[in-house]
Amino acid sequence: MDFEELQKNWRSEVNRPQGAADVQKLLLDVQRQCNGLERSAHRRDVREILEAVLVVAFFAAGWPIFSHSLAASVGIALIVLGYLIIVLTRLSSRRPEPMPLDASVLQFSRQRLAWIDRQMRLLTTGMWWYATPSFIGLPLAAWGLTAGNRLYFILLLTSIVAASVHYVYSRRKIARNQWQPVRDELAQLVAALGTIDRP
Repeated sequence: MDFEELQKNWRSEVNRPQGAADVQKLLLDVQRQCNGLERSAHRRDVREILEAVLVVAFFAAGWPIFSHSLAASVGIALIVLGYLIIVLTRLSSRRPEPMPLDASVLQFSRQRLAWIDRQMRLLTTGMWWYATPSFIGLPLAAWGLTAGNRLYFILLLTSIVAASVHYVYSRRKIARNQWQPVRDELAQLVAALGTIDRP
């Protein structure tokens, strides 16, 4: 059952008393719809944390080379700082806490809606907390390691700008195409449940 069918079912049952079994079934249906997004977000978080660990390990191993240049050292420090921010952000945006079995559909939906809103904010603000440290750090590191070779610096800067634009565009597209439809359905369900829940 998708969210559209769930919404139709709810509307058809609005005018009759809801038993505990009906509410439990509705809760499980809504939960199943959110599980796909949760699994996708979890896989992304694990992938990006592992990537951060590998990048930091690479720069730590190469520190004797980088430390001979102040610009390279500052650039590497910014990159490592950026990846630490990524790890902390991903750990803090983990899956929503499990709800108790006696939780209402309204409570469950509100919790999932808040979690989806947080995930969408991370996707749409990634330029600032994800891309900016590397965007500044990589050119500094390249400038220091190549002793100011302008051609290499321009090529690297062009690549970084292109990668950053692609990152921002792709994350906003994911937020718009994958997360926004589910968010809209959940918001509609919360609104309908809130109306019914009023005395």
